[in-house]
Amino acid sequence: MPQISTDQPFTLIPVDPEALGRLMEECSERGARRALAQYEADGFLTSEQTAALLGYRRPDGSPNATAFKSFRQRNAKFQALATPFGHRLRWRRSDVERWMAEHRRPAAVSPTAPAAEVPPCPEG
Repeated sequence: MPQISTDQPFTLIPVDPEALGRLMEECSERGARRALAQYEADGFLTSEQTAALLGYRRPDGSPNATAFKSFRQRNAKFQALATPFGHRLRWRRSDVERWMAEHRRPAAVSPTAPAAEVPPCPEG
């Protein structure tokens, strides 16, 4: 950062107070939008939201909290990602997504059955 000596005169640039106010408002709006986007992208998730993100759903589409709870009890490393909020647990979205990427299961590949040969249709 350049040093300014005190013996140099400062030049003040006249600024319209309304223009300055608009600029400050625009900058604060931009910063608020950026902070909100970051919060939404990396906010804390409830158990139900985390269950839905991991794919624990009932046939009607609602999150399956019971299956998610047994999953948490089987996976201590995943349970350690939780942050207690009072008597409830919350998970940071980025931690859950990172855990999902690290523990991705390969797609189940069924062995291909040999194609059955179909005899040609008899002409006639």
